[in-house]
Amino acid sequence: MEYLTNTLATPSQLASPPSRADGIDPDLERRLRFVAAGLVQEMGVQLRLRQEVIAHAMILLQRFYFVASFAEFAIQDIALAVTYLSSKLNETQKSLRDCLNVQHYMKHYHSRSSTEYIPPDYFDQTYYSGRERLLECEMEVLKRLGFKVQVALPYSLALSYARVLNLPKSVFQRIWNTLSDVNRGILPCIHDPAALACGSIWLVCRGGAGGKGGEKVKLPPGWWELFDVENEDLGHVVASIEAMYAWVESEKDTFAAMPWDTEGLRRLLTARDGLKENVASK
Repeated sequence: MEYLTNTLATPSQLASPPSRADGIDPDLERRLRFVAAGLVQEMGVQLRLRQEVIAHAMILLQRFYFVASFAEFAIQDIALAVTYLSSKLNETQKSLRDCLNVQHYMKHYHSRSSTEYIPPDYFDQTYYSGRERLLECEMEVLKRLGFKVQVALPYSLALSYARVLNLPKSVFQRIWNTLSDVNRGILPCIHDPAALACGSIWLVCRGGAGGKGGEKVKLPPGWWELFDVENEDLGHVVASIEAMYAWVESEKDTFAAMPWDTEGLRRLLTARDGLKENVASK
């Protein structure tokens, strides 16, 4: 059933994404993906989009950077483009001006400027150049993904599975939260929604993920087989989600330093390479 499957990354894309050729190592790419998805989440909330629409945009972003480099396309531009595109695909379209105003506000807010925020004037050149860039990036996303922008989300599956398993409603929100967190990494580009849904259920029922410290719920043996999920896939999803939460906790102080634009990324790469040369020369 097509609505239960997604376009997944190929082994070659996972092993050697385009960013690698531009000197972006796996650790830096992982941070950039996480921060970029966070921008999508924040933009979506500011635009008052449903979480499903935001999740759709986040997965499009993750797919895009398997066929394009972070060094070529700034995360601030692609995050805005996929958010705008997802709002159209889900029939909740936001205006170009609303999207650009949100991006403008976020730049001011995250710069921690002490000056009062002033929205751009209606006829400001900033708006017209931003609109052109947004439409260009939207077209790049569509072209590079081959116009395959359909996304099957695991939210409804997970809640349906939870009802079949007679799980208490107190765990439903934690399952939802876990699935939303998963979209900040590449897991939705590796596994189908059913495996993601079962992985989130398994973790939450153990008292972890999406709001740790919750109640533990006993599950019947082999319950995932009822939903056609292989034990190996379930194990990989669970281990990956647990590793993601541990990684976020250990790296949380580095995310604020991630550049939103390509120029900032070039400076970061240059500084890193210079540091490596200094260490090697000693």
